[in-house]
Amino acid sequence: MHFAVEAYDALLFVAQGLGGLGAVEVERGAMVRRLRASSYKGLAKTIAFDAGTEQFHLVNGLFLHRVENGAPRFLGRYDQLGKT
Repeated sequence: MHFAVEAYDALLFVAQGLGGLGAVEVERGAMVRRLRASSYKGLAKTIAFDAGTEQFHLVNGLFLHRVENGAPRFLGRYDQLGKT
């Protein structure tokens, strides 16, 4: 079974948080606090919590594609386009 790379990043971010809680039964609040205090450099993007906005921020998480001859073509990360 295949999934989008972003799904792997999200799953591994949560797994990293669970791993840091040890062998005790995980309580939801402890997991939320753990995820908010950590960041994860995934395959597609970095996931981190921004305390100022109280939201998770996906660093380098925007990608551009162009449809050419009916097929999508990956152009790259939005923040890197036009740079040499």
